[in-house]
Amino acid sequence: MDLQSFKNIIWQVFNDIEELMEVKNKQYANETNIFKNFEEGSRLLKMTPEKYLWSLRLKHELALLEAIENNNYNVKEVKERIQDCILYCLLLYAMVINKYSDEY
Repeated sequence: MDLQSFKNIIWQVFNDIEELMEVKNKQYANETNIFKNFEEGSRLLKMTPEKYLWSLRLKHELALLEAIENNNYNVKEVKERIQDCILYCLLLYAMVINKYSDEY
């Protein structure tokens, strides 16, 4: 793969993640608190919102690991799981910034 093809993939993933964020926000959050679902889930399970978020991300990583170990790739599924993992990482970053920084 050449560099331009890789860049095209990256930009498409960024665009897809932005759309995914909009869909997920409507399902799991609201306009005033994007972490609503993580806070409620973490209270129920007696863990931090960050740890709860990471546990949800882990299911996607495990499914990806299974595909890698079995050399069994469904490209659509792999794409969706990777995008979910990226979005979880971005949410974690936003949580950390929200709690520990006045950067935004």
